[in-house]
Amino acid sequence: PLILQLLHMDTNTLTAISKLEETVRKVGKGFFNSAAIESINPQTNRSVSYDLFDLLLIGAITESSVLLTGRTDSGKTDLAKIVMTALFGAEEKGWHRLDLDLDFGREQYTDVDFGVVSGGKKSSEGMYAALPYLSLPGLIVDEWNRAPPKIANKMLHFFDKDVNIAGGVRVKPGHPYEDGRRYFFLVAAINEGEDYEGTFPIDKAARRRAIIEVPMDNFAPTIEDRHSINTVRKGRLDTQGTYERPLEERMKELLSINRAIEQIPVDGSANHFLLYLESMNHCIRSYTSSKLGINFSEGICTKGGVQQVTAQISGPTTGGGACHYYTFYNNMCPAVRAVSEGTSINLLRVARGFAALRATKSNAYENVTEEDIKVYTEDLVAAFPFVAYSKLGLSQPWIDKNFQGGLWLAMNAALAETQRKFSRAYTILGSQIQEMLSGQLSNEGLK
Repeated sequence: PLILQLLHMDTNTLTAISKLEETVRKVGKGFFNSAAIESINPQTNRSVSYDLFDLLLIGAITESSVLLTGRTDSGKTDLAKIVMTALFGAEEKGWHRLDLDLDFGREQYTDVDFGVVSGGKKSSEGMYAALPYLSLPGLIVDEWNRAPPKIANKMLHFFDKDVNIAGGVRVKPGHPYEDGRRYFFLVAAINEGEDYEGTFPIDKAARRRAIIEVPMDNFAPTIEDRHSINTVRKGRLDTQGTYERPLEERMKELLSINRAIEQIPVDGSANHFLLYLESMNHCIRSYTSSKLGINFSEGICTKGGVQQVTAQISGPTTGGGACHYYTFYNNMCPAVRAVSEGTSINLLRVARGFAALRATKSNAYENVTEEDIKVYTEDLVAAFPFVAYSKLGLSQPWIDKNFQGGLWLAMNAALAETQRKFSRAYTILGSQIQEMLSGQLSNEGLK
């Protein structure tokens, strides 16, 4: 009975997600971009496609912030407005748009009541409060990199949902709900590249706060899309017509979806694949057995000098002292790092969103089974390029040499090879992996 009860809840959740997706597409009917992300449904072995609308919808239902990057006029702000309008209704009633520039500061999100001082109270007694838009569930931040780093880094606190407004007063932005928690969906958009003057680099720590990153230049409209834009669009995109539902009703539904997605279980093989991605700093030729803690370089792979240490760890090496992993797809091994613990947590979070949306795209989610609503390796693979983009630490010379400098191409090629390696290892070592997880593997087997 408990399984049936949970299954019924999941079916209702999938129905709600499907309706949200329909609303997004209705609001965005004037936005033409058919670029797709192809994946596989592990239950049917059939292909399943996601598009830009799906990516932002996944961000919303998993409360994962989104960074849209790319050239101007690539549709970044329009895309953000469409999803915000579909989810939260009218601008300033459900979401707000904020432009960052040289003048960005606390006064742009702080309300000051000078009557407090004239009334004889201290300035700390209610003089400073957050402007009303900080209590809305949605925020679009445009031109994040137009402000100098010292100013732009204030956005760190927005991503962390912990903003210092003034006078030492801290507020948590977003829509409040039970137990003092707040829902906050942030979408940032930047023009990036050497062609854009007046922009500044974004600090790595700040950039990592964006959970999903979408490089829009890799999702350019097709020629058919451009034809539709030229013949159908009559000026700026109109996102009107979805304001009939009150915000509280919208948020009750969205929060219910969010809570259900957090409970989606993870398939065993997907858990192992996640561990594999987290283990890619391992190096049998390093004194620390890791690419971390040493001045790691490709020279460690190609030169002798640590054969004795290596042999103690894993036996004799091959290829004139080079690690046997060095042939790993265009010398990929020394060029790639593992995902961090924080990125791994976010990857699983977004993969749960892909799993939920995948189930709605099966066109038969009314008859969904418990096995359908799980995170599978395919969901991690679909989420990985967007969550790990600019966070994985691929070697730029390796990207330049093999992919004409294209980070998106390099990310997906590295991911595909990693998936092949994992599948091969999982096939060969599957029984030993199960023994290891149950604590029954011998020391020799573990080695």
